[in-house]
Order: sequence, then C-alpha cells, then structure tokens
Amino acid sequence: GLAIIAFIDMVQLSQNDICQPLLSKRLGNFIRKLHDGSKFQEEGLVFKRLDMLYGRLPLNTKENKLVELAIQTKSRLLESLSDLSDLKPSHADINPYNLLFDGKSFTLVDWATAAQESLYFDLAACARFFYYNDVECN
Repeated sequence: GLAIIAFIDMVQLSQNDICQPLLSKRLGNFIRKLHDGSKFQEEGLVFKRLDMLYGRLPLNTKENKLVELAIQTKSRLLESLSDLSDLKPSHADINPYNLLFDGKSFTLVDWATAAQESLYFDLAACARFFYYNDVECN
C-alpha cells in the first residue's frame, strides 16, 4: 500500500536526545496514545512470524545452540505475553529510522509489521534502541 502524509522535516533522535526527560516523557505519551487507539485487526503476529522463519531454516541452523536457546526463550515469552488485556495496537518496529520528530511531535512510518500485539513489544523496542547502550542519562 501507499500512504501519503504531510512532509515532516525530520530530526533523527539519538540516545542523548532521548535522555532529555521532557522528550523521553513525550515519546512515552506518544506510544501510550498508540496503544490506547482503535484495535488493529490481526493479533499475535510476532510469534507467528518467528515460527514461519524458524520453519524455513535448514536443519543444521535449527540445531545451532543459539537458535535452540532463542526458540526456548520464545516459548517462555509466549507464555508470559499471552494476557489478552495486554494486546494493543502496536507498531512492532519502533526504532530511530521509523520514528520521525519535527521538534514538536512524533510520527511513525513503516507500518508493515503493525498488528494487535502485546504492548511490551513496542516498549522492548524502545528500550533496545534508545536505552540499551553505553550512554548514561543524567
């Protein structure tokens, strides 16, 4: 599909930018607004996509210790993330390249992976891209 949106003079956010308490709070509110929005049609696609990708792997790759550990971790996560009340409209790929900021507001692009997912997927993506680094916020 194709979406036409207004031009956004983008400022790419860095970890240092996100360390600013006001900007970090605004991003949190932006994601909360997404999660409080209208329900998306499809549910639980992240685990289905992982199963599909795993099914395509050659046998020697499936037997790799890291791949086996990842599949075991996925199974534990599936149990932990199966609370239906946690299913929210989710972008499912929040990262600095999909998050536009014009100095005032945020816009998400690249909605190819969006679905009704556990809200923790978006939160984990934010933690991964904006907090899991060596930069310390003061």
